[in-house]
Amino acid sequence: MKRLLLFLIIGFFTAMPALAALDTGIEEGGVFQTALGLGTGDIKIIIANIIKIVLGLLGVIAVSLVVYGGFLWMTSAGNEERTHKARQVLINAGIGLIIVLFSYIIVAFVLGKLLGATQGGTDLSDGSSSSSGVPTSTSSVFVVESVSPQGAQTIKNLTVRLTFNRDVDDTTAEDNITIAPTAGGDAVAGVYTVSGDRVSFRPSALCYGYDDEYCFDSDTGYTVSLGSGLKSSDGLTISCGG
Repeated sequence: MKRLLLFLIIGFFTAMPALAALDTGIEEGGVFQTALGLGTGDIKIIIANIIKIVLGLLGVIAVSLVVYGGFLWMTSAGNEERTHKARQVLINAGIGLIIVLFSYIIVAFVLGKLLGATQGGTDLSDGSSSSSGVPTSTSSVFVVESVSPQGAQTIKNLTVRLTFNRDVDDTTAEDNITIAPTAGGDAVAGVYTVSGDRVSFRPSALCYGYDDEYCFDSDTGYTVSLGSGLKSSDGLTISCGG
């Protein structure tokens, strides 16, 4: 299969034996994430969803107060004290609804701007290519924005992450993303996880002396290669510069 060599190379994993088994638990699929059942979604999206849920609950409370105030008014039977109380409840509930509505609008606007600013990465309008050879104008192409980790690493139980400018078609990821020793050899066997515009890979080889940790080989450089069949969720084929 024709392959487009990705410009980024994962550096040498030079862990000493004592450090090879070190697990910070922060890596995707690490012990903390596994034990706590944490998800792999974008933290910005998670925060946005939490805020929307909170505002939604506040809206429900405000509507409930409107209903309660109406009930008080209808059952006041001319009682001035109950009528006054009902009026105050309705006024306060109305103010609360207005605050919740404007809060939702402001949050949606601010988060939309933040997501737009952080998701696009470096995007040159003149369509020129960066030194990496990947096109930087990503309005109508499907490209890689980042790969991590890079450079020499002190641990081997790593998760390789690729971030694209569009959501990835998960049916094309495993057959078209290859991680292999730079010096030559077979591709590393492992597990691929696709989450929106991110693809994560962990090796399937167990770390020495462990039955629940997975490691790359030490003192080995790895290169990430993309197959021409890799596609975005909207059908665009991966583009890599020459």
